[in-house]
Amino acid sequence: MPYWYTLAWQACRDGAPIVRPLFWVDPEDEALREIEDAFMLGEHLLVAPVLESGRTVREVQLPRGRWFDLYGDGEYEGPGRLTLFAPLERCPVLVRAGSVLPVENEGKLTLEIFAPQTDSGTGLLYSDAGDGYGPHRLDRFMLNRERDTLEISWEKEGGFPFPYDTIQLSVHGFAITSANVDGETVELEAHTIQVSPFDCVRMESK
Repeated sequence: MPYWYTLAWQACRDGAPIVRPLFWVDPEDEALREIEDAFMLGEHLLVAPVLESGRTVREVQLPRGRWFDLYGDGEYEGPGRLTLFAPLERCPVLVRAGSVLPVENEGKLTLEIFAPQTDSGTGLLYSDAGDGYGPHRLDRFMLNRERDTLEISWEKEGGFPFPYDTIQLSVHGFAITSANVDGETVELEAHTIQVSPFDCVRMESK
C-alpha cells in the first residue's frame, strides 16, 4: 500500500499515470513501442501478466538497464528478451536496479532496496492521514554506490509525523558484510537491517 499510495500522490501532483507503457522507460528503444501485454507500475516495477490459458512461462522484452526478479534472486541485463517462470499463483514482476520500494506488512515498514550496479538510485514515500488532505510528508530515500560500498540517505519533508517506529532494510543485489547507521555499527540478519529513523546507512561488501 505505501508504494501504491505514493504513486497516487505522484499522479495527482504531476499527471504521470500509475500504469505506463514500457517505452516510457526508454523512448529511444523502438522494440518497446510494440509491447502491449506488459507495463510499468510507476517507474520501478515491470509487470508482465500471463494472458494465455495454460501458460507457465512468459517472454519479456526488457528495457535498458539491470532488472531484478521481485520473487527470487534472478538478475537480468537489458535491453533484450528473456523467459520467466510464471506459475498460476504468481505474476512475473521485475524491479529496476536502483529502486527503493516502501512495503508494509502487519503495520511494519520494509524498504526493499535493489542495489544499483553503479552510481545512484532513489525511492519515495508519501504519507498523510489517508484522506489526501491536511498535513502530509514526503520521505526521499537516495542510494549511492561506489564499488563495495552502498549508502542510503534519507531526506524528510512535511509536518505529518512518520507513521512507523522502526524500519527494516532488505537489500537485494548487494552482499552486506558490515553496516553502520549514522556512524554506529549495527547487527545484520541475512540481507536485512533493523533500524529506527536515520539520516544515513552505510553498507559494505568486503
